[in-house]
Amino acid sequence: MGWSTRNGDLQAPVGYNEHSYAIRDISGSRIHKSRREDKWAGGEGFAVGDVVGCMICLMESKKTPSPSGESSAAAAAAAAT
Repeated sequence: MGWSTRNGDLQAPVGYNEHSYAIRDISGSRIHKSRREDKWAGGEGFAVGDVVGCMICLMESKKTPSPSGESSAAAAAAAAT
């Protein structure tokens, strides 16, 4: 199981580069930047019936480009005038 940012390589497995993370049921391994770290979750793998929880904290971007290429703040100011 894993997750990736939009910059992750779609032709590579999750955990391949710095834009994605993965966990495996075998040995409870986690993978990031193509490096596997075994037994990081207490030394046990995952099995049928186990519950795996994940939390991802997404930070809001302060500058979001509009379709015209200007920042959302500049686009909002232009729309207000």
